[in-house]
Amino acid sequence: VSVLQEIIDGVREDLEPRRRALPEVRLSELVAFGRWPLMTVSTLVCGVSYAVIALPLPLWAMHMAIAMMGFSFGLATTLSITIVVDMTSVSARGTTNSLRIMSNRIGQFVMPFGAGLIAAAASVGGLFIALAAAIVAASAAMLFKRPQT
Repeated sequence: VSVLQEIIDGVREDLEPRRRALPEVRLSELVAFGRWPLMTVSTLVCGVSYAVIALPLPLWAMHMAIAMMGFSFGLATTLSITIVVDMTSVSARGTTNSLRIMSNRIGQFVMPFGAGLIAAAASVGGLFIALAAAIVAASAAMLFKRPQT
């Protein structure tokens, strides 16, 4: 057990200078802006990431854009669930969340048809630009219409 503890202490000492070099960002600092602004910004970042995918970039840049898109879209999705739960009464949360999920499923069914039409007319790059424009437009709409909680 003491040998294992010595190894763990050695690894901690090796990692300490690297840990201090990284900036510390706490989730509480991000949420301090509020859930709605954070969701708006993450949706905007997701839209910009979609547009970047349409550009002829090196593979590593595409990977960075896809990682940023996945993180920001995941954050926006999680925040949308939280906002819906906060906006509704306890007795209506199930119904409200069901409506949110139903609209997602309808979009997941309808969007491939629209995407196929856009890709046939404007190529795959045009498809990513169109999706980016739709996401950025949704983010811009979120700037002007904030729900009353």
